[in-house]
Amino acid sequence: MKKQQSLIILASACAAMLSGCAGGPKYTEYRSTLQPPSAGQGRIWFFRPSAGGAAVQPEVKLDGRVVGRAVPHGFFHAETTPGAHEVSTTTEWTHKKTVMVSATADTYVRLNMMLGLFVGHVVPEEVTKSQALPKITKLRLAQ
Repeated sequence: MKKQQSLIILASACAAMLSGCAGGPKYTEYRSTLQPPSAGQGRIWFFRPSAGGAAVQPEVKLDGRVVGRAVPHGFFHAETTPGAHEVSTTTEWTHKKTVMVSATADTYVRLNMMLGLFVGHVVPEEVTKSQALPKITKLRLAQ
């Protein structure tokens, strides 16, 4: 009986973890449907390649405005003007990163999961296209 209860608890935990992951179209599929950014705008791709700390899905802010959530195995994008912009996430603490946006090339921000005192932290990090593409192409749109 205890073994059966343990299996039920384990199955429930796995289901809860998987339901927290992104479920939209894959990056390559989604990307092919997008028009280029509007004139004078740049595009930032945000992605979280890990499922660690799946329940921790803080808002992602661009210059203080919410643009999405840090969903495990998920990505999303935002358009903004070229130049320096602040990306931030908050759980126990706020983590900020200044990123450079260009109208001629995409910017990529990996959302890294880190251990925290009480809950995990999602720390934004600007990465190069060559660092981003091997990871982001495996992810799904966070909706």
